[in-house]
Amino acid sequence: MLVDTQSIMELNRAIRQISEIHDQIHRTGIYRGIRSFPVALAGVVGLLAAAFQHLIIGLKPKPRLFVYYWVCVAVFNIIMNFSMITWRYFTKELPRERRKTLHVAEQFMPCLAAGFVVTLGALFMGGRILNLLPGLWAIIFSMGSFATRPYQPKRSGWIALYYLLSGTVLLSLAPSGKSLNPWCMGIVFGVGHIMSGGVLYWNLERKREE
Repeated sequence: MLVDTQSIMELNRAIRQISEIHDQIHRTGIYRGIRSFPVALAGVVGLLAAAFQHLIIGLKPKPRLFVYYWVCVAVFNIIMNFSMITWRYFTKELPRERRKTLHVAEQFMPCLAAGFVVTLGALFMGGRILNLLPGLWAIIFSMGSFATRPYQPKRSGWIALYYLLSGTVLLSLAPSGKSLNPWCMGIVFGVGHIMSGGVLYWNLERKREE
């Protein structure tokens, strides 16, 4: 049987086009793997951490101890949310949804990596550089939020802008050391995560319940 070269070329072209369409689908549209409850709970944890900081590390902790404390809070919240995402990835999501999960993670991971590097560098240098960290954390987190905004529900862009503006304010407070006030962290990240959870619930989960 003679092989029709033209037909094979058309078939390969069609396969490539289908592959490109599938790739475009999982790179667009709303991502539903992040749930409102763990996100909002992370915000509550942030507010509680601010309220009880004086009992855990003292009223006027050294900047380095302040950084260690809030890094622990952040790590706890990251583990909590990524555990939920991982559980859904292996138990709930279809292959197409898993591809989108990986793509969204690829968009957000540079934010976490930048936060880690900046924190490590500031701890290494020490001194008043540590006063800049709360503002830098907020701005870096806003960049991650903006990067994933195309996959988030409506109004998520305002949350990202909230982190950006809050980070700018915290940087302006850094020279005086007021950026290391626990309520700066509690309000920026605690309230920010609660608002994010509200946006997720109102735009995604509430609609499913109706």
